[in-house]
Amino acid sequence: MKTRLTISGFFFPILFFFGTAASTQPQPHQLPSVKLRDINGHPVDATQIRADSKPLLMIFWKFSDKASCNNLKTLVQTVNDSLLGEIVNVVAICSDDAVTSQQALPWIKSSELELELYFDPNGDFRRAMGVKPPYTILFDKEMRIYCQQAGYCIGNESLVCGKIRECLAGLHSNRK
Repeated sequence: MKTRLTISGFFFPILFFFGTAASTQPQPHQLPSVKLRDINGHPVDATQIRADSKPLLMIFWKFSDKASCNNLKTLVQTVNDSLLGEIVNVVAICSDDAVTSQQALPWIKSSELELELYFDPNGDFRRAMGVKPPYTILFDKEMRIYCQQAGYCIGNESLVCGKIRECLAGLHSNRK
């Protein structure tokens, strides 16, 4: 009996601590300071990517991977079609090497995708974020990770749009 009291006396404060820690608001995510390239080839620090008071959808992709291209195209088109009138920043991070990434920009332009495009030719940003394309991260307006989706499967675009709607609902309710 004495042993049970000691064990429960020990674990109760730990469970209470973890329970309250899990219920606190997540802190804003600080993007790692890694050099990316913009569409003109100029260096840009990844910390400069911001949500600007609206949700930010960051899509990691590789032009050399068909599933990544399908994921990018489907997500951007679904966001544009499903969330007409809503403002969502869409950022694509191309993780191809320097040679293959030269083919990505014409593909983006021919696909008429509206997004910010950055290149991560050495994969430093991808590794710092701990992701492997295709990978999608939705940040809220304070750059807190709202949800993440690894890989690509048919139907995940509606899941992402649902999460964006939740972010937008929270954004609109905070303005009132």
